[in-house]
Amino acid sequence: MISSAEEFDRLCMSQIDEDIARSIQDSATQEIWQEILEKFPHRMSDVAQNLTIQDSVIYVIAGSENEVAKSLIAEKRRLPSDLFAVLGKDSSEVVRRKIASNKKTPIETLDDLTRDLISDVASVALYNLKNR
Repeated sequence: MISSAEEFDRLCMSQIDEDIARSIQDSATQEIWQEILEKFPHRMSDVAQNLTIQDSVIYVIAGSENEVAKSLIAEKRRLPSDLFAVLGKDSSEVVRRKIASNKKTPIETLDDLTRDLISDVASVALYNLKNR
């Protein structure tokens, strides 16, 4: 378990495979994740990659301006159901494309994305919709 923001930062900076794996797989309390995001905002993408983050942390990242972190969240299969539609309307085409390719995206959101102004997003959504 990750016990502090500083520990998470050290794990992310490490060149040791076990440390990197811990940064992705180890859990932390909601308070620790919040502390990480406050003290080390540049680690938001690293937090987004963690497999154990709570939904409350996912919501914080989804509401941020960090396109890379949001796109990582958009790939998660255990994304809270309401965030598919929210991220499907994100200003970033990268985030919308990740939602369009997510196998758990609801059909209604995919249908909306097939009409996206960016043809790449629309075609990914259409492909995902046809392959359900």
